[in-house]
Amino acid sequence: MFMKSTLLEWLWFVYYKIRNIFIMTIYPYHIDIMKNSLTFYFKVNRDRQRALRKFLDKKNSDTLAILGSGSSVLELGPADFEKLSEIDTVGLNHWCYHSFVPDYYYFEGFGSGQEHALWFDNIYSKEYESTFFIGNTHSIFNNYGNLYRFQNVIPRKVRDNITYITSYPLIVENSQQLNSKHKELFTKIESFGGNFYSVKGSVSVLLQVGYLLGYDNILLVGVDLNDKGYFWKNWDIKTHRQKNEGDGSGRHKTASNSDYIGIQDYVFFIDSKVLKSEGINLRLATEKSLLYPEIDTDPRFVD
Repeated sequence: MFMKSTLLEWLWFVYYKIRNIFIMTIYPYHIDIMKNSLTFYFKVNRDRQRALRKFLDKKNSDTLAILGSGSSVLELGPADFEKLSEIDTVGLNHWCYHSFVPDYYYFEGFGSGQEHALWFDNIYSKEYESTFFIGNTHSIFNNYGNLYRFQNVIPRKVRDNITYITSYPLIVENSQQLNSKHKELFTKIESFGGNFYSVKGSVSVLLQVGYLLGYDNILLVGVDLNDKGYFWKNWDIKTHRQKNEGDGSGRHKTASNSDYIGIQDYVFFIDSKVLKSEGINLRLATEKSLLYPEIDTDPRFVD
Protein backbone atom coordinates (compact mmCIF):
# COMPACT_ATOMS: atom_id res chain seq x y z
CA MET A 1 0.00 0.00 0.00
CA PHE A 2 2.76 2.41 0.87
CA MET A 3 4.65 1.80 -2.36
CA LYS A 4 1.45 2.58 -4.23
CA SER A 5 0.95 5.87 -2.40
CA THR A 6 4.59 6.83 -2.81
CA LEU A 7 4.53 6.19 -6.57
CA LEU A 8 1.31 8.16 -6.90
CA GLU A 9 3.00 11.11 -5.21
CA TRP A 10 6.00 10.83 -7.53
CA LEU A 11 3.85 10.41 -10.65
CA TRP A 12 1.93 13.55 -9.76
CA PHE A 13 5.23 15.39 -9.44
CA VAL A 14 6.33 14.02 -12.85
CA TYR A 15 3.08 15.21 -14.43
CA TYR A 16 3.52 18.63 -12.86
CA LYS A 17 7.06 18.96 -14.20
CA ILE A 18 6.20 17.64 -17.69
CA ARG A 19 3.35 20.13 -17.87
CA ASN A 20 5.76 22.92 -17.03
CA ILE A 21 8.22 21.67 -19.61
CA PHE A 22 5.60 21.96 -22.34
CA ILE A 23 4.48 25.34 -21.09
CA MET A 24 7.96 26.80 -20.72
CA THR A 25 11.39 26.27 -22.24
CA ILE A 26 12.83 22.80 -21.69
CA TYR A 27 15.55 22.88 -19.06
CA PRO A 28 17.93 19.91 -18.62
CA TYR A 29 17.78 20.24 -14.84
CA HIS A 30 14.10 19.16 -14.90
CA ILE A 31 15.23 15.66 -15.86
CA ASP A 32 17.83 15.67 -13.08
CA ILE A 33 15.22 16.78 -10.54
CA MET A 34 12.82 14.01 -11.53
CA LYS A 35 15.60 11.42 -11.49
CA ASN A 36 16.78 12.52 -8.04
CA SER A 37 13.21 12.66 -6.78
CA LEU A 38 12.48 9.08 -7.85
CA THR A 39 15.69 7.86 -6.20
CA PHE A 40 14.77 9.74 -3.05
CA TYR A 41 11.24 8.31 -2.91
CA PHE A 42 12.55 4.74 -3.10
CA LYS A 43 14.99 5.57 -0.29
CA VAL A 44 12.10 6.94 1.78
CA ASN A 45 10.23 3.69 1.24
CA ARG A 46 13.17 1.55 2.35
CA ASP A 47 13.86 3.72 5.38
CA ARG A 48 10.35 3.71 6.77
CA GLN A 49 9.90 -0.01 6.29
CA ARG A 50 12.85 -0.38 8.69
CA ALA A 51 11.84 2.46 11.01
CA LEU A 52 9.61 0.52 13.40
CA ARG A 53 12.55 -1.37 14.89
CA LYS A 54 14.48 1.88 15.31
CA PHE A 55 11.58 3.49 17.16
CA LEU A 56 10.98 0.44 19.34
CA ASP A 57 14.68 0.40 20.29
CA LYS A 58 14.40 4.05 21.39
CA LYS A 59 11.26 3.38 23.44
CA ASN A 60 12.10 3.90 27.10
CA SER A 61 8.75 3.97 28.87
CA ASP A 62 5.27 2.44 28.87
CA THR A 63 3.80 5.95 28.52
CA LEU A 64 3.82 8.28 25.52
CA ALA A 65 2.97 11.94 26.05
CA ILE A 66 1.60 13.78 23.00
CA LEU A 67 2.68 17.42 23.34
CA GLY A 68 0.12 19.73 21.76
CA SER A 69 0.31 23.51 21.55
CA GLY A 70 -2.72 24.52 23.62
CA SER A 71 -2.45 27.46 26.01
CA SER A 72 -2.64 25.13 29.05
CA VAL A 73 1.04 24.34 28.38
CA LEU A 74 1.79 27.71 29.98
CA GLU A 75 0.46 26.37 33.29
CA LEU A 76 2.97 23.51 33.43
CA GLY A 77 5.77 24.03 35.92
CA PRO A 78 9.30 22.64 36.33
CA ALA A 79 7.99 19.64 38.29
CA ASP A 80 5.65 18.76 35.42
CA PHE A 81 8.45 18.84 32.87
CA GLU A 82 10.60 16.74 35.18
CA LYS A 83 7.84 14.11 35.08
CA LEU A 84 7.62 14.42 31.29
CA SER A 85 11.36 13.84 31.02
CA GLU A 86 10.85 10.46 32.70
CA ILE A 87 8.45 9.20 30.02
CA ASP A 88 8.54 9.15 26.21
CA THR A 89 7.30 12.32 24.53
CA VAL A 90 6.34 13.37 21.01
CA GLY A 91 6.16 17.04 20.05
CA LEU A 92 3.60 18.25 17.55
CA ASN A 93 4.17 20.78 14.73
CA HIS A 94 5.11 24.00 16.58
CA TRP A 95 6.23 22.42 19.84
CA CYS A 96 9.86 23.38 19.08
CA TYR A 97 9.04 26.93 20.25
CA HIS A 98 9.16 25.46 23.75
CA SER A 99 12.44 24.81 25.55
CA PHE A 100 11.53 21.18 26.35
CA VAL A 101 13.00 18.84 23.73
CA PRO A 102 10.91 15.67 23.12
CA ASP A 103 12.07 12.18 22.13
CA TYR A 104 10.02 12.21 18.92
CA TYR A 105 8.68 15.03 16.77
CA TYR A 106 5.77 14.92 14.31
CA PHE A 107 5.37 17.67 11.73
CA GLU A 108 3.17 18.42 8.75
CA GLY A 109 4.77 21.71 7.71
CA PHE A 110 6.23 24.84 9.20
CA GLY A 111 3.87 27.59 8.12
CA SER A 112 5.23 30.44 6.04
CA GLY A 113 7.15 33.66 6.43
CA GLN A 114 8.10 34.41 10.04
CA GLU A 115 6.63 31.14 11.36
CA HIS A 116 8.78 29.19 8.88
CA ALA A 117 11.95 31.03 9.93
CA LEU A 118 11.19 30.69 13.65
CA TRP A 119 10.67 26.94 13.29
CA PHE A 120 14.10 26.50 11.72
CA ASP A 121 15.74 28.85 14.24
CA ASN A 122 14.36 26.91 17.18
CA ILE A 123 15.33 23.52 15.75
CA TYR A 124 18.86 24.81 15.10
CA SER A 125 19.26 26.33 18.57
CA LYS A 126 18.15 23.32 20.61
CA GLU A 127 19.41 19.81 21.28
CA TYR A 128 17.42 17.95 18.63
CA GLU A 129 20.23 15.69 17.36
CA SER A 130 18.82 12.62 19.14
CA THR A 131 15.16 13.35 18.41
CA PHE A 132 13.40 11.08 15.92
CA PHE A 133 11.32 13.12 13.47
CA ILE A 134 8.16 11.90 11.75
CA GLY A 135 7.17 13.83 8.62
CA ASN A 136 3.74 13.58 6.97
CA THR A 137 4.35 13.20 3.23
CA HIS A 138 0.75 13.94 2.29
CA SER A 139 0.75 17.32 4.03
CA ILE A 140 4.29 18.16 2.91
CA PHE A 141 3.49 17.29 -0.69
CA ASN A 142 0.36 19.46 -0.60
CA ASN A 143 2.24 22.38 0.96
CA TYR A 144 5.54 22.17 -0.91
CA GLY A 145 4.74 20.21 -4.09
CA ASN A 146 7.99 18.23 -3.97
CA LEU A 147 9.26 16.10 -1.09
CA TYR A 148 12.77 15.99 -2.54
CA ARG A 149 12.98 19.79 -2.68
CA PHE A 150 11.57 20.01 0.85
CA GLN A 151 14.21 17.58 2.10
CA ASN A 152 16.96 19.85 0.82
CA VAL A 153 15.82 23.00 2.64
CA ILE A 154 15.45 21.60 6.14
CA PRO A 155 18.25 21.50 8.74
CA ARG A 156 20.63 18.56 8.44
CA LYS A 157 20.03 17.56 12.07
CA VAL A 158 16.39 17.01 11.06
CA ARG A 159 16.98 15.72 7.53
CA ASP A 160 19.17 12.82 8.61
CA ASN A 161 16.72 11.64 11.22
CA ILE A 162 13.28 11.75 9.56
CA THR A 163 10.92 8.86 9.02
CA TYR A 164 8.25 9.85 6.51
CA ILE A 165 4.75 8.46 6.88
CA THR A 166 1.71 8.89 4.66
CA SER A 167 -1.45 10.12 6.36
CA TYR A 168 -4.66 10.65 4.44
CA PRO A 169 -7.52 12.88 5.60
CA LEU A 170 -10.61 10.90 6.55
CA ILE A 171 -13.85 12.89 6.47
CA VAL A 172 -16.67 11.81 8.77
CA GLU A 173 -19.88 13.82 8.62
CA ASN A 174 -21.32 12.83 12.01
CA SER A 175 -20.54 10.65 15.01
CA GLN A 176 -23.11 8.06 13.86
CA GLN A 177 -20.84 7.31 10.91
CA LEU A 178 -18.01 6.21 13.19
CA ASN A 179 -18.15 2.43 12.99
CA SER A 180 -16.12 -0.76 12.67
CA LYS A 181 -14.47 0.54 9.48
CA HIS A 182 -12.79 3.37 11.41
CA LYS A 183 -11.74 0.96 14.15
CA GLU A 184 -10.20 -1.31 11.50
CA LEU A 185 -8.35 1.57 9.83
CA PHE A 186 -6.90 2.55 13.22
CA THR A 187 -5.74 -0.92 14.21
CA LYS A 188 -4.54 -2.42 10.91
CA ILE A 189 -1.31 -0.39 10.62
CA GLU A 190 1.66 -2.68 11.19
CA SER A 191 4.58 -0.44 10.24
CA PHE A 192 5.48 3.12 9.36
CA GLY A 193 5.03 2.04 5.76
CA GLY A 194 1.29 1.64 6.28
CA ASN A 195 -1.36 4.25 5.53
CA PHE A 196 -2.23 6.40 8.52
CA TYR A 197 -5.47 8.39 8.62
CA SER A 198 -6.07 11.89 9.89
CA VAL A 199 -9.49 12.77 11.28
CA LYS A 200 -9.73 16.49 12.01
CA GLY A 201 -6.17 16.95 13.16
CA SER A 202 -2.70 15.66 13.92
CA VAL A 203 -3.67 14.19 17.29
CA SER A 204 -5.56 11.40 15.50
CA VAL A 205 -2.36 10.42 13.66
CA LEU A 206 -0.26 10.41 16.82
CA LEU A 207 -2.78 8.21 18.59
CA GLN A 208 -2.17 5.70 15.80
CA VAL A 209 1.60 6.07 16.24
CA GLY A 210 1.28 5.46 20.00
CA TYR A 211 -0.84 2.39 19.29
CA LEU A 212 1.63 1.10 16.68
CA LEU A 213 4.53 1.45 19.12
CA GLY A 214 2.66 -0.51 21.79
CA TYR A 215 2.39 2.04 24.59
CA ASP A 216 0.23 1.06 27.56
CA ASN A 217 -0.55 4.67 28.43
CA ILE A 218 -1.02 7.74 26.23
CA LEU A 219 -1.03 11.19 27.83
CA LEU A 220 -2.42 14.26 26.08
CA VAL A 221 -0.59 17.46 27.05
CA GLY A 222 -1.74 20.82 25.72
CA VAL A 223 -4.57 19.22 23.74
CA ASP A 224 -7.12 21.77 24.93
CA LEU A 225 -9.50 22.18 21.97
CA ASN A 226 -11.88 24.39 23.95
CA ASP A 227 -10.19 27.57 22.81
CA LYS A 228 -8.15 28.83 19.87
CA GLY A 229 -5.11 29.75 21.92
CA TYR A 230 -1.60 28.39 21.36
CA PHE A 231 1.10 28.60 23.99
CA TRP A 232 3.57 29.86 21.39
CA LYS A 233 1.32 32.76 20.43
CA ASN A 234 1.27 33.81 24.06
CA TRP A 235 4.97 33.22 24.52
CA ASP A 236 8.11 35.19 23.88
CA ILE A 237 10.08 32.62 21.92
CA LYS A 238 13.44 34.23 22.69
CA THR A 239 13.02 34.70 26.47
CA HIS A 240 10.57 31.81 27.07
CA ARG A 241 8.36 34.10 29.10
CA GLN A 242 4.63 34.57 28.94
CA LYS A 243 3.13 37.59 27.22
CA ASN A 244 -0.45 38.73 26.87
CA GLU A 245 -2.04 38.58 23.43
CA GLY A 246 -5.71 37.85 24.07
CA ASP A 247 -7.48 34.78 25.38
CA GLY A 248 -7.98 32.89 22.11
CA SER A 249 -11.62 32.31 22.97
CA GLY A 250 -13.78 29.96 20.90
CA ARG A 251 -13.24 26.28 20.09
CA HIS A 252 -10.17 25.14 18.22
CA LYS A 253 -10.85 24.62 14.51
CA THR A 254 -10.28 20.85 14.78
CA ALA A 255 -13.02 20.63 17.41
CA SER A 256 -15.58 22.44 15.27
CA ASN A 257 -18.51 20.23 14.33
CA SER A 258 -20.54 22.59 12.17
CA ASP A 259 -19.95 20.55 8.99
CA TYR A 260 -18.19 17.38 10.14
CA ILE A 261 -17.40 15.71 13.43
CA GLY A 262 -14.81 17.34 15.65
CA ILE A 263 -11.59 15.68 16.75
CA GLN A 264 -13.11 15.20 20.20
CA ASP A 265 -15.75 12.82 18.79
CA TYR A 266 -13.10 10.74 17.08
CA VAL A 267 -10.94 10.60 20.25
CA PHE A 268 -13.94 9.46 22.31
CA PHE A 269 -14.71 6.76 19.72
CA ILE A 270 -11.13 5.44 19.54
CA ASP A 271 -10.78 5.51 23.33
CA SER A 272 -14.00 3.54 23.79
CA LYS A 273 -13.76 1.08 20.90
CA VAL A 274 -10.01 0.46 20.66
CA LEU A 275 -7.86 1.73 23.52
CA LYS A 276 -9.97 0.71 26.52
CA SER A 277 -10.79 -2.67 24.99
CA GLU A 278 -7.06 -3.39 24.68
CA GLY A 279 -6.12 -2.08 28.13
CA ILE A 280 -4.52 1.16 26.90
CA ASN A 281 -5.11 4.14 29.16
CA LEU A 282 -5.74 7.54 27.57
CA ARG A 283 -5.31 10.42 30.01
CA LEU A 284 -5.10 14.23 30.12
CA ALA A 285 -2.56 16.48 31.81
CA THR A 286 -5.22 19.11 32.58
CA GLU A 287 -8.92 19.43 33.26
CA LYS A 288 -8.93 22.47 30.95
CA SER A 289 -9.60 20.38 27.89
CA LEU A 290 -12.71 19.82 25.83
CA LEU A 291 -12.01 16.10 26.26
CA TYR A 292 -12.57 16.28 30.04
CA PRO A 293 -14.36 14.62 31.86
CA GLU A 294 -15.03 11.93 29.22
CA ILE A 295 -11.26 11.41 29.23
CA ASP A 296 -9.90 11.39 32.77
CA THR A 297 -6.80 13.21 34.02
CA ASP A 298 -3.49 11.62 34.94
CA PRO A 299 -2.94 11.84 38.74
CA ARG A 300 0.74 12.54 38.13
CA PHE A 301 -0.22 15.93 36.69
CA VAL A 302 -3.59 16.71 38.30
CA ASP A 303 -4.19 16.15 42.01
